[in-house]
Amino acid sequence: MNYIIDIYTTDDKRKLCQCLSSNLPDNDDLSIEIYSKFKEVKDAFYDVLVVYKGLEVKQGVENISNNIDQNLFSAHERIACRIAIELGQLQDTLESGCWLINPFEITTQQVPDVIDMWNKAKDDLIHKPGFVHARLFQALTPHPKYNLINVAHWVSEHTFKSAIEADSYSTHRQRSLQYKLHPALCESR
Repeated sequence: MNYIIDIYTTDDKRKLCQCLSSNLPDNDDLSIEIYSKFKEVKDAFYDVLVVYKGLEVKQGVENISNNIDQNLFSAHERIACRIAIELGQLQDTLESGCWLINPFEITTQQVPDVIDMWNKAKDDLIHKPGFVHARLFQALTPHPKYNLINVAHWVSEHTFKSAIEADSYSTHRQRSLQYKLHPALCESR
């Protein structure tokens, strides 16, 4: 499957999300997930993240992008991706719960180490109450600002915070501090 992720900075999340939603195609060839930040965890400059998935994803994204008022956002990054790691089952009801969105601003050389870190952390996190699903996207775009993007679904903000504040997660938390991460808690639109 092909994926494109758009990351937006905007002064009006609601209006941008409405614009994105109103430009969805009428066919099943392209699926779209829209996430809007409600709480910054650390250095999350972005406000909206969109995951596009489909066989002809590039053309579908271009059609949607052409209909978005450029004045609705101040910054935009587009990254072609693949799923590097997927955990759990993607739920049909994406609207419920809390989403951790975490773009990793790392070099291509750092990707193997961060995937190793993520693999070790996941073994702890997937057994925590409230974990639902996670995908670690790896950029295919040449020289991207974000080489990895974590999109993780939790039952609630409380269950996510309890999981990452647990003593069993402390080693992973310390290791992650050596990288430039931009985590935020988001809601699905």
